[in-house]
Amino acid sequence: MNNLRYFCLASMLILFSFTSCSDFLEKNPKDSISNATFWKTEADIKMALAGCYSMLYPLSPLGWNRPYLDCLTDNGYSQWGDYNWNLSTICIGDINPSTGGLSPNIFGNYYAAIAAYNYFIGNIDLVESVDASVRDSYAAEVKFMRALVYFDLVNFYGDIILYKSSLETVEAAKVAQSPKSEVLAFVKEDLDFAIANLPNTAYAGHAVRGSARGLKVRILLYEEKWEEAAALAKEIMDEGKFSLSGDYEGIFISAGQTNNPEIMFSTVYLSPDLSQSTCHWTNSNRASDIEFGWGSHICPYDNLVFEYECTDGKSIKESPLYDESQPWLNRDPRLRYTIRMPNVTWPGGEPQGGKSLTDYNMQKYVELSKAPFNYSRQNQYDTDYVHLRYADILLMYAEAKKTKLRGLTQASTTR
Repeated sequence: MNNLRYFCLASMLILFSFTSCSDFLEKNPKDSISNATFWKTEADIKMALAGCYSMLYPLSPLGWNRPYLDCLTDNGYSQWGDYNWNLSTICIGDINPSTGGLSPNIFGNYYAAIAAYNYFIGNIDLVESVDASVRDSYAAEVKFMRALVYFDLVNFYGDIILYKSSLETVEAAKVAQSPKSEVLAFVKEDLDFAIANLPNTAYAGHAVRGSARGLKVRILLYEEKWEEAAALAKEIMDEGKFSLSGDYEGIFISAGQTNNPEIMFSTVYLSPDLSQSTCHWTNSNRASDIEFGWGSHICPYDNLVFEYECTDGKSIKESPLYDESQPWLNRDPRLRYTIRMPNVTWPGGEPQGGKSLTDYNMQKYVELSKAPFNYSRQNQYDTDYVHLRYADILLMYAEAKKTKLRGLTQASTTR
């Protein structure tokens, strides 16, 4: 009798466990966001949007260390090249599948960003409690960033893999490269959506209409569509939402970046939570001030220094103002804000992490007010990296007009 009673009790417990197991296992996790509870409110959208912007922060050319790309040209030398994306190895042509460094870094970070952007765009319309026009404005910010990333990939590689939406399976990711013309067409679709839906206001950390229009000018110039590029640049100029800053140095240091009328889009940092040091290197204060100011990681070449004209607008080869014994005198004032010349002493003295091999140091993006720079103290740097400036619009307009005119002149002489 007792055995029968135990059997019945055990059977009831088993039956109860089967009927309640489903509810027990399907509870939403308490330590992370669940798809079942997300995409309900505007707060959810803003949280996901912050995640999309955070994809610009990692150690990649989307953030403060983008200036290292100059070390692939004759503008400068990466003194710690094997530490910074294996740039020294790449520069001598030793590129193979095992080289590592820049290329896998780009692919890893850029396609992670694209995955995040596709996920956001594919899910934002689930938030039906938010007006469609508001959702479109948020989606426009993300489409702008997706365009920025894809255009960078085209610049690096030409034909690339194009994912227009989130992938459901691993097999779906196995697709061939798309021609760069197809990628650029998709990028311009994203930008046209952004232009139509972003607020037409001054830039204050989030992409605005001017950000998208400015990037489209750059793409049209890349495609050698001179007339279209000039026309769109002229629209930006005539609208007057942006202007040149009277403080060139301030564009590239945190103190001068707030409400700067020249900045049209940047990767934004905020100390201490989203500082360069905390965003990029765990338990370290690796950042632009440390690497450029303390370690002399970027050593500019004469090639770049000599390109700066004298104050009369003439090159150093033509100007009577140029003094070879004092090459820093009577030069374009932007020179001293971009490059530390040999006659200049920084606060705290010479860079302590390594002397420049060319006697020049990169000064742009270096906050001299926070010198001396060193690894011994946990400095937090929040200088934004500027992707697009109003000065770029003026220069692109001039280039488009000049190139178009040169083409017309050549055509007339061949008739």
